[in-house]
Amino acid sequence: MRATHYTFHTNGRVSNLTVAVCADLHDRVAPAQKAISLLQDLRPDLIFLPGDIVENHPEPYGCGFAFLRDLCSIAPCYMSLGNHETGGRHYYRKGTTLLMNEPNSYRNFITDIKATGVVLLDQSYVETKGLIVGGISSHLFRNADEKLDHHPIPTAFLEDFSSRPGFHVLLCHHPEIFPQIAAHPIELTLCGHAHGGQIRLFGRGLFAPGQGLFPKWTNGLLELPEHPGHKMLVSRGMANNTPIPRFFNPTQIPVIHFV
Repeated sequence: MRATHYTFHTNGRVSNLTVAVCADLHDRVAPAQKAISLLQDLRPDLIFLPGDIVENHPEPYGCGFAFLRDLCSIAPCYMSLGNHETGGRHYYRKGTTLLMNEPNSYRNFITDIKATGVVLLDQSYVETKGLIVGGISSHLFRNADEKLDHHPIPTAFLEDFSSRPGFHVLLCHHPEIFPQIAAHPIELTLCGHAHGGQIRLFGRGLFAPGQGLFPKWTNGLLELPEHPGHKMLVSRGMANNTPIPRFFNPTQIPVIHFV
């Protein structure tokens, strides 16, 4: 696991602020230990988590909750929900119950996330250290028939969030919906989900969920030509959650230096 550093110019609105981005832990113990050690050395001012930290399954929970508690001892933490938290995985493991289909259990699951000390941003936003930080939850979920389904993109929230004066940072697990997000005046969107494309060849990922083969958005700081100034940073993630190994694609914690 390595830290990848980015400098982000804010035209005087925010300065001397360091933010670490932690995505896609998937309840894995060894990556959690590596990430905590790395973050203790980095000492960021804030930690942003755009989802897939804790797996949505019945107790006993994995290490994700302990990881969140440890992070909160390093810096204030802000989190949005990924599809592995909402239950919207791209595969269904037979015999595994998803908490999303048990309303009381799912509410307890969300309550336990909040109890770690993180600020959970679920179609909501806060102001902190000169930033307006918002979060939208994954639009993927499993319906009662265990089939993958989709919520609509929360455009009303995006309009409200982006209309607030200030420098906007949005936590959104899915890079594939960036075109809908970039249509709003949001300066920076932080994503995960793509796992760097799993196998990287000639600087490009081979496959990403939600984008398929040869995906566009798997790593780094990106923008659309039709929406200049609206950037997206995609993390390669902190762990692997598939039997397919990573090649030329080390796990990562992006670190943003706002100047």
